[in-house]
Amino acid sequence: MVKRIHICVVALLLLPAQHRAQSPGFTNPLNQLQDCRVKSLDEFVNRFNGTEVPDFIKKSSAPQTRKTYVSALFDTVFYPNANREKNTTVDEFVSAVVFNNHQIDMYDSNCYAEARCIFVYKGKDVGLNVVLQYEKIREDYYKWSIVGANGLDEAGLLPPQEEGYISPVQHEFHFAELKKAFPHMSAYCKHDYRPDQLSYLQALVEKNVLQYKYCEYHRYYFFSVPNYLFIVTLKNRIDTNSGWLISDVVEVTPADRQSVIGSFLGRNH
Repeated sequence: MVKRIHICVVALLLLPAQHRAQSPGFTNPLNQLQDCRVKSLDEFVNRFNGTEVPDFIKKSSAPQTRKTYVSALFDTVFYPNANREKNTTVDEFVSAVVFNNHQIDMYDSNCYAEARCIFVYKGKDVGLNVVLQYEKIREDYYKWSIVGANGLDEAGLLPPQEEGYISPVQHEFHFAELKKAFPHMSAYCKHDYRPDQLSYLQALVEKNVLQYKYCEYHRYYFFSVPNYLFIVTLKNRIDTNSGWLISDVVEVTPADRQSVIGSFLGRNH
């Protein structure tokens, strides 16, 4: 089960947001109101929590309930309004949010920002994901801190797994063979040791092997609702709903939660 979820999450991390979606079928009650725009992440959070009601809902005949507000935050390209069977995962997610009155806060430990960054490696552009999170410095003062990275393995930037050999009797010879471990230290670590991707990215950047170029786009990952991960991305368009919208919902069991977060942060690969 954990392996299946890891494959799913890795696929979500590596593909551009506009190409990722579950099967369509979520029935949004706002059939004629797809031109709504969520202008900022703060506005998204307020609508999700039910503390802000957008004008287009106030002026419509749609029920002014939290279920309506949350439903309207889904990307209607991936979850179109149609008279078909509801997408089970999305419907259960919305019901869980409303029934349990789940709230989200971008300043808590369940919210991450992921920036798709372009670096230059050996004269060529390579895309990697840098994960950030709010860190509290003092009362009511926060900053964005880099807490993880992913995509290095898929980009071919992590070292191959090799097995170095230091003789089992080296303790009798003052571990003279340790000189073989440098500078290829990872091959001589414990067999299940894997460097986290953020540490490896830091080393590549500080050695000037990688040069930062620009941030291509960013998105937000929320683990705030038990049993789910949902992803919020920016959609700039004029023919349907736009702005900061929910583009994916993934079921994450309590048993798998930490492992999935570890994969997202590049700590297990």
